[in-house]
Order: sequence, then structure tokens, then C-alpha cells
Amino acid sequence: MQQERVLVLGAASWLGYLLLNQLGSTNSATVLGGTLHQLDVDFEMPVTKYKPTGYDDYVQAIDEFAPTVLVNFLRGEDEQGLQIHQHCIAYATASGAYYVYASSVLALDGYTDVPLTEDLPANSLSEYGIFKGRCEDLLKASSINWCALRFASLQGWVPHRVTRNENLLKKLQSGQQITVDRGVVQNRMLASDMIKGVAMLIAQRVNGIIHFGSTDSSEEYHFLREQAKAFGYSPDLVTSGSQRKVNLVAIPGRIFELFGDEFKTTEQDTLNGLLAIPQLKQYTNFN
Repeated sequence: MQQERVLVLGAASWLGYLLLNQLGSTNSATVLGGTLHQLDVDFEMPVTKYKPTGYDDYVQAIDEFAPTVLVNFLRGEDEQGLQIHQHCIAYATASGAYYVYASSVLALDGYTDVPLTEDLPANSLSEYGIFKGRCEDLLKASSINWCALRFASLQGWVPHRVTRNENLLKKLQSGQQITVDRGVVQNRMLASDMIKGVAMLIAQRVNGIIHFGSTDSSEEYHFLREQAKAFGYSPDLVTSGSQRKVNLVAIPGRIFELFGDEFKTTEQDTLNGLLAIPQLKQYTNFN
């Protein structure tokens, strides 16, 4: 059997780092590659590193590494990001590679009073969401085997950058008050749990759009107050800001059909998971 060759564009990102470590921890024969931008990250296993500075460098990395699985975790949203995405599709068309693309629930932020399910086509008002929707449309128009990931707010920790959770806890620890817009509703799961699911999608070459997120949801304001309380801080350090009503709840469905209850998590599970991360325990405030 041919060895799997996985190339992650955006390997220095939060998700890229987690995915490379997840794949590297399996017993399957996997050759890992990553494109790193700015950060020189130490991974837990040998990784072939490329350091692109522009579109041509990304193309060269893809063509030289010749992956059987191509994962795009680049933020994109500019012309270069679109060109890279188009080259990934062209490469997958010519090679038969499996292409995983990180989209976003923001591709659906144009909908109102509609549950954001996987069957909905992209419809966005935000610049970022419009870009992601355009990339989804290119995938749907292609003949390749692809998977687009939609998700809202992922939670957790990585060693090489400060995540949203660590940033919040640093502020709480210093006694800083945090003002949060009201009306932003999301469903939040641990990034590490989602990445386990992505590895399983890759193993099965699942095609189409997949949503990741907890089975329940809440306002960002309320979730951050609950996170503060869970780590021993006064929830009153999180205060109300401007009203910004937006539904960003990516309702998961196919992941349950594929893998049963393994990825059925609640936001309380997410909070419990954050408390269990050793590197975040330094921020607890229980006396």
C-alpha cells in the first residue's frame, strides 16, 4: 500500500499544528509536510518544512511534495489565497489527491432565522464569509474528492501561539475587564476534538461539507462569563458591549451519521476540557 503523504498549508496555524501532531501519533505510515509562515514551530514528529513567501512558493511546495492528501488551513481572503485554493483544486484534479479545505460558519452569516445546516449553500454579508463561500463554490464545481469544514469558535491551547482562551485567562488573571458584544451566538468545541474528527474524515475520504460544533450554543458574552467562573474569577469581569445580533451556530449532522456519538459534545464538555488542559491550569484562581 502506498504511503500517505499529507501536506498542510498553514501548518503553523493552531489547527495545522494540532492536525500534524494528530496524524503523526497514529500507527499508519504517513509522511508529513507543512508550509510554515513566519513561525518556526517545533512539532512532535519529523516534519518537512517549507517556508513560502508568496504564491509561487506554495505552488512549488505542493508540486514538489506531491501529497496524496492536501489540507488548506490558510486564512486566505485575498487574491493570493484564492489563487492558492484554485491551484490546490487543479493539483487534486490532476493527481487524484484528497483536498480538505477550512471554510467557516461565516460563509452562512447572511441567513436570518434559519438553522445553519450543512446543506445550506454559502450566503454571506461579511468580507471573510464571502471569500469562504466563493471557495466553497469552486469546490462544488470541481470533479475532485473534497471536504470543506465549517465551524464557529474553537477552544483550547497550543504551545507556539496564544489562543483565545489563554488570552482571556491572562486578562482575567491581571484583573482586566473584558467588554464583549451582545447577541453573537455560537456553538463551541475543543479544537483538539475537531482535529480528531478531521483525521477520521481524511482516513475515510469523506466528501462534501462537514460542520463541527457542540450540540448546544450560547451567546459569546455568557460563554466567557461561564469560562471566567469555571477558572475561579468573577464573571462580572466580563461586561456587556454593543449589540450585534448574529447567528454563528454551525449545526453538526454528518459527523454524527459517520461516527455516532463520538463527536457529540456540549459547551459544558468544552469548559471541562479547558480546565483539564495542564498548560491552562496556571491561570486558575481558586483560593
